[in-house]
Amino acid sequence: MTNDGETPIDPQITNSETIAHSIPDSISSTDSTDPTETTKTLGPYSVARVLGQGAMGIVYEATDSTLGRTVAIKTLTDEFANSGDRIARFKREATLLASFSHPHIATVYSHEELDGQHCLVMEYVEGQGLDELIEASALSLSEIIQISIQTASALEVAHNNGVVHRDLKPANIRITSSFSVKVLDFGLAKNTRIGSGTSTVGDVAETVEGQVLGSPAYMSPEQTRGRPVDKRADIWAIGCILFEMLAGKCVFKGESLSDTFVSILEREPDWSALRDDTPPQMMKILERCLQKDLDARLPDAGTIRLELEEITGGQSSSFIASSIPSTRSRQKKHQKSIALMTVGACLLGVVVGWLTGRTTESSTEPRADAIQALPLRAAIELKDPITLGMESKASLVTNIAISPDGRTIVYSSGMPGDPLVIRRMDNFAQREVEDTAGAHSPFFSPDGTQVAFVMNEKLCVVNVNGGTVKTLADAEVGSAGAWQPDGFIYFPTIEATSLWKIPAAGGKRERLVQNQIGGVENPSGLPDGRLVVTRIQSSFHYDFSETLIFDPSDGSEVSLGTFGMHVEYCEQGYLVFCRGGGLYAIGFDVEKTQVVGNEITLASRVASNGYLGNAHFDVADDGTIVFLEGPCIDQGYFAIMGADGQMKSRLENCPEGAFNRFELSPDQRYLAITVIAEKDDIWIYDIQEKTARKVTKEGWNHSPSWTPDGQTMYYSSNRDGVTELYKMSFTGANKQRVSNPLEWRVGVTFGSTEETLLLSYRGLIINAAGVEEVNDLNPQPVEFINWGPAISPDGKWVSFVSDRTGKYEIFLAPMPIDLGNARQVSNDGGFFPLWSSDGKQIVFQNGNKVFTVDVGDDVAGPLPAAVELFEQDWVPITGRNYCPYGTEGEFIAAQPYEPAEPIGTLKIIQNALGPLEK
Repeated sequence: MTNDGETPIDPQITNSETIAHSIPDSISSTDSTDPTETTKTLGPYSVARVLGQGAMGIVYEATDSTLGRTVAIKTLTDEFANSGDRIARFKREATLLASFSHPHIATVYSHEELDGQHCLVMEYVEGQGLDELIEASALSLSEIIQISIQTASALEVAHNNGVVHRDLKPANIRITSSFSVKVLDFGLAKNTRIGSGTSTVGDVAETVEGQVLGSPAYMSPEQTRGRPVDKRADIWAIGCILFEMLAGKCVFKGESLSDTFVSILEREPDWSALRDDTPPQMMKILERCLQKDLDARLPDAGTIRLELEEITGGQSSSFIASSIPSTRSRQKKHQKSIALMTVGACLLGVVVGWLTGRTTESSTEPRADAIQALPLRAAIELKDPITLGMESKASLVTNIAISPDGRTIVYSSGMPGDPLVIRRMDNFAQREVEDTAGAHSPFFSPDGTQVAFVMNEKLCVVNVNGGTVKTLADAEVGSAGAWQPDGFIYFPTIEATSLWKIPAAGGKRERLVQNQIGGVENPSGLPDGRLVVTRIQSSFHYDFSETLIFDPSDGSEVSLGTFGMHVEYCEQGYLVFCRGGGLYAIGFDVEKTQVVGNEITLASRVASNGYLGNAHFDVADDGTIVFLEGPCIDQGYFAIMGADGQMKSRLENCPEGAFNRFELSPDQRYLAITVIAEKDDIWIYDIQEKTARKVTKEGWNHSPSWTPDGQTMYYSSNRDGVTELYKMSFTGANKQRVSNPLEWRVGVTFGSTEETLLLSYRGLIINAAGVEEVNDLNPQPVEFINWGPAISPDGKWVSFVSDRTGKYEIFLAPMPIDLGNARQVSNDGGFFPLWSSDGKQIVFQNGNKVFTVDVGDDVAGPLPAAVELFEQDWVPITGRNYCPYGTEGEFIAAQPYEPAEPIGTLKIIQNALGPLEK
């Protein structure tokens, strides 16, 4: 968005309505007047562009030449720089904000004097301003609650550190591509621990709107009167913002500054403007936030956060709900105070009497059962660290388990060749289990005497004391299962498309479910013989999967809704699960098949991979929890990588978080990305302009593929309730259905022209060139799987993946595709082949290693051996992790936020969950 041809204003600045100023003379520059086209420096920072002007100074986007990161730099204007008080406030801002950190607050890195200017160096936050989102479209109720919770959480931490924002408004709340909130610009913040921070009406109106100390429409009544303010001014602002999200319009705003102040001081909000589905609990929050009487207003942001979290749990806290009466029926202030004092005195008497009675009845020694009920946190040093890198099975599946009685732990490092390790809780010895090299996904028998696991794609069993390993069945890909008291083991295979049942003593396996990918992940047994499973619904990420109760006896299912991933049942009466890297529990009534109570937070950081529903934790029947403290390895950002695997530059303003398949346009200008959220959608990132936009809206959308001319994109969508193949222009317009329902996921591969088209689904690669209706192909199944085709630039050859040798390898065949005359390219495994732009190399991936085969000009001739280029732990996504870019062997890849370092300790919480009160 531009203003009269000036530099675009970024919503990250304090007042996004203000026109951007030119770069001051103190920044070295060429004679060009366009600040986006010249090279500028500010000390060690390279300035890219002017973001805009705030109340106190100009904000720039710049690159830190030392650390190579993008930052936002705020400088004082000449008017402010000549004021000692304003410089003091500027320095105070830096000191305040650098003193604490929070994921929903833009980080302040430093306060520096650069080229004679006072500068504040801050985190550069990508995304959209909340004001833009409100103006562009109606937010869903769940999005409004999510934004409000994160904003309240940010202010809660700021207030606890003695900082009041005082200029909170939608333009100062930025929403990143992963729909995470960042509260910006504490430039008007006041430290409540030092100084009074008073302001007068003259201060408020001393300049034109846009230079006002606080934005008028979001000012609290005490601010408009020029009185001292505290954190309750921010509570008022939260109420204004929440109202605006629910109503789509500002709650207090007049045609002039005076009209706005009158509205704030004298008028009530237009409650009829709120959306019809506004929950009653949220109405109460709004009413108490927007109390003109300070003493009647909600006391702190933490109360707002807690109440909103209760709404997401399906019910409101009885305590908070009862303490937030409607303003339409509230008592007079002095009557309420007397009533509260009376009730408080009565309660105090009761509590004192109870404590006195307890003192006379019991000894001073604590009871043994009370000691045992206290949670105990500990850590065990692992014999072999668990590795989360792509070369390890631990990046794909859970590698730890605890016995039902909580007395035995089993784990494996995940590395090929490493065995299972047994650790008893009553001693320090850790014993390797013989003949279990490469084992993963362990789980215990109900009596804890045996361990089942997957090894070499077989389901196996061994006694915890050692002995012969017994093979039960094929497990294909395999993952942890559930060993039930009925003597059967239930386990999923092939990306959780199938759920199998097999006698624990051995015998024939029986398939109970054959579903779409991710249909029966992580089965966990219930006491009545049913199972808890999770199923992908509208996102590739299991954080947004549906939790189901499955009955093996009749195949019936009951949905519990969305909680998170890797849901485990604990016989204390809880479901334990991972979401967003945190570990939580919620009460569950097996007899009624329903969730009860509110969520309990158990741990804030659990190693996990949301693409496969894999979280490294387990829970015993007595409530003991074991888990790996580590990162969400599926979270990251896009970057340009060198041919040596080293990062060269990060793609600025590109979506971050979790992704699925991404594809580079033929002209290498646009990157089509499946961005993971509650509902996955396709975004287009312009590498040249550094802008991103969402191009799909209805349904669940994924797997983009460009046509050779780069003008059209094919993709999969369930916008009409079933997954179908669609195409659209690269701008997101002219969406058209290409096929009737085919398969949950269909791969589309073009040659040098649109006339060359391959489809891959159901383990087949089909030549679909010239076919108007894809469903008319009626392909015949083959005995081995073929997928992932890539056509050479000259259209004469196709490389692809096949398991015809017993493991996935790269093969090469002539076009039109002739699978019968395919030649093997790789010798030790391979995935996701791609051609170099000149057609002389085939690049492929195997685990965390990238290989190349130099086929030269004579592709039909003998093929040389593959050569390893480098190792790289990228973000593990469902699909290829990289795409070639440029002409120097570079590529674009999704980089993880945190390196996949080996984890050497296992965290334990004993008595983490007491019996659920019914």
